[in-house]
Amino acid sequence: MGNFIYTAAQENPSFGIPLLQQQPPTSDMSEIPWATRQEEAPSSSKHAHHGMGAASTSRNEHQLEVASLQQQIEANGITKPYAIIYPTSDEGVFTVAKSSNTGVTGLDVSPYDEATMYFDQYSGDFISKVSYSDYGILAKWFTWGIPLHEGHLFGWPNKLINLLVCVAFLGVIFWGFRTWLLRKKKGLLSAPPQLSQKISIPFIVIIVLLGVMMPLFGLSLILVVLVEFVMKAMNKNKPTNEMN
Repeated sequence: MGNFIYTAAQENPSFGIPLLQQQPPTSDMSEIPWATRQEEAPSSSKHAHHGMGAASTSRNEHQLEVASLQQQIEANGITKPYAIIYPTSDEGVFTVAKSSNTGVTGLDVSPYDEATMYFDQYSGDFISKVSYSDYGILAKWFTWGIPLHEGHLFGWPNKLINLLVCVAFLGVIFWGFRTWLLRKKKGLLSAPPQLSQKISIPFIVIIVLLGVMMPLFGLSLILVVLVEFVMKAMNKNKPTNEMN
């Protein structure tokens, strides 16, 4: 489901991920000497997290030094913390990212401060920028949702709330199992008698929405419904078989 939402955000830039962030600009090849333009680009290894991109393991001979790039970054008013992603080709650019969901302690920023900047890998010139205000609804939802559920959106209170939610879920599971045991006939392995109370429509809607948002939960619900349907069908045909 996460991949489906992310794909939808990419295919609909108006309410998802801005086109510029999906298709970063390229460096000006004319800045490379003519004699070396056709040389094979250095190999790179991918260390991507949440779509952050790849990091190069070697540097092009004509590529800007990181120290010089940092001067350009500071000249454009970009403050730490930020991540520098190396170009993966001769036409690539330096990507400077301030993210709220890096997963690295001390590197995360507020969702409002999230931004992706592009610098020419040869001259260090600032090319363009995509900031939080440029995001669509889905991209903003991801920007807040990921650090929230990972527990680092607003410090230790976020972790405490996440812990309480987990404990609450465990409590509901325990209480449901305990209730099932109390209603079950003692000494028998059969299920408790079915309740006559009908399930409300709002409850069904909430369960369906949760199943869509959490696919594994949704699949388990479908499995339970199928088992219940089979069991009811077997119990319905049982008296007929006994009479024959």
